[in-house]
Amino acid sequence: MARWCSRSVLCLVAILATQGIAPAGQLGVGLSVASAAAKKKAKEKKAKPDKKDKRDPKKDIKSPAETVEMQPLPSKAVSSGSVSPNDAGEAPEESSSSQESAPKSSATDLAQFAGQGTAALLTRAKELYGMLEYADVIPLAEAVLAREDANIEQRLDAYLLQGSSLAIVGDSVEAEKPFRFLLRGRPAFEMPAETPPKILAVFRKVQVEEKAIANQLKDLARQNSVKSIELKSEVPAEGKGGVPLAFEYRLKDPRGAVATMNIHYRKSASEPYSSLALRVNDEGLWSADLPVEYTENEGGMSLQYYLTTQDIESIDLVTLGGPSSPLSIALAEGSVADAKPFYKSWWFWTATGVAVVAMGVGGWFGYDNYRQSKEPPSTSGRIDLKE
Repeated sequence: MARWCSRSVLCLVAILATQGIAPAGQLGVGLSVASAAAKKKAKEKKAKPDKKDKRDPKKDIKSPAETVEMQPLPSKAVSSGSVSPNDAGEAPEESSSSQESAPKSSATDLAQFAGQGTAALLTRAKELYGMLEYADVIPLAEAVLAREDANIEQRLDAYLLQGSSLAIVGDSVEAEKPFRFLLRGRPAFEMPAETPPKILAVFRKVQVEEKAIANQLKDLARQNSVKSIELKSEVPAEGKGGVPLAFEYRLKDPRGAVATMNIHYRKSASEPYSSLALRVNDEGLWSADLPVEYTENEGGMSLQYYLTTQDIESIDLVTLGGPSSPLSIALAEGSVADAKPFYKSWWFWTATGVAVVAMGVGGWFGYDNYRQSKEPPSTSGRIDLKE
């Protein structure tokens, strides 16, 4: 109560002084009286503490951090000289995934493996990976990849260990690079069934992207191959029924893209197409003969056909004609019998056989007569003396 009264007196004196009501001398006396009263009250309270105040005096002492008045944080500037959140006193943001950063291996780190062989380093990296020591696997894998004597299989194994370990320790972006190298060296590679989800997620993402890139490259290479292919037909526009029909083509294929060539043919639009594979000889001529039984006809016919070339993956490259727009060959009337050469007829060989037998019999009789004419007459052991 005394403290309140002394404060009230001081305030009243100050107001009167500012309004010019109290003289300066009175103002000084008032201040002295108020100050003396306040000091006296403080001494009394210190000598005899209030029993009702049971709080620990030590608890009333605030720490320096609590006494500091909170100041507004500076806004982030756009310019290059702006203060970062850490510089402005902000606490760094905690990663939601609580992942530890991947260690980076320097030249000094790699120097510690200088006395070890590449195979030994790779074996040790695999052992540590099996022990789930992923952070220790990364520098070993990098050391293997830095070796000039590492073969392709060792490098691909190192890429697998490096990418898997990086994915586990939290650097999924860095893990994509070794996985890309791995899949380009082993396109059909698949992770084991027991692979951890963290590794599998990064690997699947890279796998999908690499397959898309590979397909695009294949399409581009195929388009360039098609542009370089030249196909010249030596198939006649007309033919005769009952004789073989030859399909021959000259192929110029600088890239060697063509793996197979097929003729698809039919007698009429109401029939399905049949296929005939062409073979290539040493001179680069692709050819095939249509059987004589198929070309046989009465009254003539128009044979429909088209040609396809395919690469090793059975994808069409260059075609001549098509199922809906086939090419055609006019075949004149003819049968197998009419077209068969005389030396393939039965009567020819029958007549030939009869003639050979007759010549053999006649020759034998002629030789026997000749032999008998040359022999001396028989005397039966007697000699007739002439007179």
